[in-house]
Amino acid sequence: MQKKLLLPIIIILVILAGIGIGFAVKSQKEITDLKNKLLSQTKIGNAEVDQIVKEVGNLMVLPKDETPTIATITDVEKLKGQAFYEKAKNGDKVLIYMKAKKAILYDPIAKKIVDIAPVNLPSPTEEVQQNVSISPTSPSPTLSKTQSPTPTSSKSPTPTVKVQTDNLNIIILNGTQVFGLAGKFEPQVLKLLPNADVIKGNAKGNYTESLIIDISGKNTSTISTLSSSLKLKTTTLPNNETKPDTDIMIILGEDKSNL
Repeated sequence: MQKKLLLPIIIILVILAGIGIGFAVKSQKEITDLKNKLLSQTKIGNAEVDQIVKEVGNLMVLPKDETPTIATITDVEKLKGQAFYEKAKNGDKVLIYMKAKKAILYDPIAKKIVDIAPVNLPSPTEEVQQNVSISPTSPSPTLSKTQSPTPTSSKSPTPTVKVQTDNLNIIILNGTQVFGLAGKFEPQVLKLLPNADVIKGNAKGNYTESLIIDISGKNTSTISTLSSSLKLKTTTLPNNETKPDTDIMIILGEDKSNL
């Protein structure tokens, strides 16, 4: 029974400690460090899980084919030095979607998304199963686990790029003949990036497919999140469009004409 429970707990520990860093667990010492940082996991009711998912779902599009692992931050001082937790505070929630490889830092008091980042999940090894055990009743927890979904393995992780959620300048251009399309699309962008500055206009050309362009070249993770959540094709600036003084450009095509 102990061996059956061991692997999900280890995977959760590795994910929570690895968000925003990107690393592979290679030694017993690294596992011990994670164990000391995240000393225990305490499960709470499904009703609270459903409520948190509902609140976050009102702010952004969430993966529909899995239930997230949700952790409550109870000692933010032990998470210092990790970019993902830079703006976190005690009581904030971390939603982890392992299949979608996405983590969301959520403030349940302010009802806002603090940060979003990709998740890199190291593949568990036989050494980890044999040598590491986590006590669910150990004192002084750093994070308390809400729910553990069925673990999935992935390829070796690569360095993670932090999603920038504040002070982004975004231009939305209407590349169709549908009047007011950019204004109709704007709320969908603000659900994901509530602090972004958005301006709207008309594209010079007509487009059948909606596009997203990283104008500044510094927003890889944000572009990836917007592209997958809003169904936009990532590309470079079209030749017939003028380069704007913004971080990101979105051009709406005919595929968005029914908004």
